[in-house]
Amino acid sequence: MMDGFNQWEDRIIQDINCHYIGSAKVDLSSCFVDEEHEISLNEDHTDPNFLREVLRLMNTFETTKSCPRRDPDQHMRVVIDPEVLRKLIEGSGNSALGGIHQAERVHLRFPSEERLWCLNSLEMMAAAKEYLEPDEQWWCVDFYDSGKTLHTRFNQ
Repeated sequence: MMDGFNQWEDRIIQDINCHYIGSAKVDLSSCFVDEEHEISLNEDHTDPNFLREVLRLMNTFETTKSCPRRDPDQHMRVVIDPEVLRKLIEGSGNSALGGIHQAERVHLRFPSEERLWCLNSLEMMAAAKEYLEPDEQWWCVDFYDSGKTLHTRFNQ
């Protein structure tokens, strides 16, 4: 029999899965933390823990000569209005997104005025922007429907 925590955890996973729309490769230049800030190493990031983690990740990338941008556990998560995403997909000349474990992904290139608000992996993205060559600066993104209400309450 499951205890209360495991049941709550299962409900969260179900909630996340029902919001999942699809996955694609996205240029890091389209990814933002908030309305003002790109994901990058600059004077705005004075948090020593953030900088320490970015430097650790960059060292790992250098040591392994790779970064885990295709690993589903490392995908960036973005909440987006499905209608906005549909228009962006059509505008990029693609017809659909891929699945979370799909080997080859659609590469969506967003107009410069479109902003993708990233919910996780900020340190990973900042390290990738420093490590990857300019023409290789993309990451796998999982898109989630912003119009659906979460059923799981975090205060339960």
